[in-house]
Amino acid sequence: MRLSALFIVAALAALVALPVVLRPVGESPSADSERLVVITPHNEQIRHELGRGFTRWMRETLGRDAVIEWRTPGGTSDIRKLLESQYAAAVERGRISPDTQPPPGTMPYDIIIGGGTFEHSRLARGVEATIAGERVRVPLSTPADIDTHTLEEVFGENRVGPSRLYDPDRRWLGTTLSSFGILYNVERLAERGVAPPESWKDLTDPRLTGWLALADPRQSGSVATTYESILDAHGWDDGWRILRAMSANARYFSSSATLPVLDISSGEAAAGLCIDFYGRFQAQVLSSSSKGRAGPDRLGYVEPAGQTRIDPDPVSILAGGPNPELALRFVEFIISEFGQAIWQYPAVGLDAPAGALGPEKYELRRLPIRRSMYEPDMFARFIDRVDPYSVASDAPPRGWRGLIGPIFGAGMIDTHIELVAAWRARRDAVERGASAELIARIDALLFAVPEHVFADGRRVTLTPETYAEVAADWSDRERAADLAIEYTRFFAAKYREAARLAGD
Repeated sequence: MRLSALFIVAALAALVALPVVLRPVGESPSADSERLVVITPHNEQIRHELGRGFTRWMRETLGRDAVIEWRTPGGTSDIRKLLESQYAAAVERGRISPDTQPPPGTMPYDIIIGGGTFEHSRLARGVEATIAGERVRVPLSTPADIDTHTLEEVFGENRVGPSRLYDPDRRWLGTTLSSFGILYNVERLAERGVAPPESWKDLTDPRLTGWLALADPRQSGSVATTYESILDAHGWDDGWRILRAMSANARYFSSSATLPVLDISSGEAAAGLCIDFYGRFQAQVLSSSSKGRAGPDRLGYVEPAGQTRIDPDPVSILAGGPNPELALRFVEFIISEFGQAIWQYPAVGLDAPAGALGPEKYELRRLPIRRSMYEPDMFARFIDRVDPYSVASDAPPRGWRGLIGPIFGAGMIDTHIELVAAWRARRDAVERGASAELIARIDALLFAVPEHVFADGRRVTLTPETYAEVAADWSDRERAADLAIEYTRFFAAKYREAARLAGD
């Protein structure tokens, strides 16, 4: 590997990955400071800035010393599963009653911040547990005591595109807005004769086989939201066809949303999906102008026009946490102009005067959710002058999120070898001049939809009309293991038959 490539990889790893060497610097809270325990999937830079910002805000606004203790067990889906298991166990052991609010200190965490509205809505809906042989449902989050006037002042109308900005019951509130797009390596695309992408469908070009870097939606909530936005924009049949073809072009499915960004930046992959602030940051940091050289940029980032899902990144107060009053203060901080400026303003430095707006050290490049931040005097200070309220797609969520993980697992990830073999065989058949009839027969196998078999033997084809009952069957944990085997066998058999037919 060339020295320049090694430098790029090292720099990107420091900037985008989760560095373990970063620690808060400067003045530290005293030993008797109030402590807020926050569980999150956010990276070290975000944790540093939110932690230091909250400490500054508490001192300058309330004259109190407070510090955040962070807990980072994994991605949002992993965190939600951890919380569900902890709360279910607490209910079954009698520590939590489903009929009353658990007392402070019953559970170990005060706040969860990060991840999309899907996961926070599941936390609000709660987890089922068994008490005296009966199934009960217990919410994991608790309503934030934020008055209506404040909500209207911060959020205005409760929507961005078709998405809510906060839960009407206040069990979660948005803190920042995320969109999703395509990061691509200009040189690698040119080597394959592929133009820079403008739509999700552009990533289905067979010339990109083995050159897309994708993430596993079962591990990354942001990636699952991206796949969901493709389904919402293109509909069930075309959406799954695009996702299947993109997956056939994938070289891997990472458990982290950051690895594809690193590989695209270093040239190990040609393109992939990523959250907006990763894409914008990487495209800028490797731009020709930032390097002081002439010529085209190495990277590009694009959000498909009219197909971009804008999703709030929420905060939820967890029921029974150690310090509910301090948790509410954190929510007030993060939706204030002081807290919102941390997401997008330039860094103010370690010795910033009291009241200075912006992060201390790391520029996070995320889009604030508070409406007043987009007024001219404040918007002019943004690093990325993007108004998500004006670009959000109006395509409504179709409610298909629940089966993205299972179908990807069985049909694209666990059967990836068979899928790629069939995709390559199809490409070769096209290049040989195979008839349109033959290609249509190959596609019927390659993009086949599973037939779902219920426990009683009833069979239905998975369609939007049968989605609800199929998803309900998948939600049964005991059934899910058997269904995963059945679906995997279905997809593998179809892919093998498609490859054989294309070869013949």
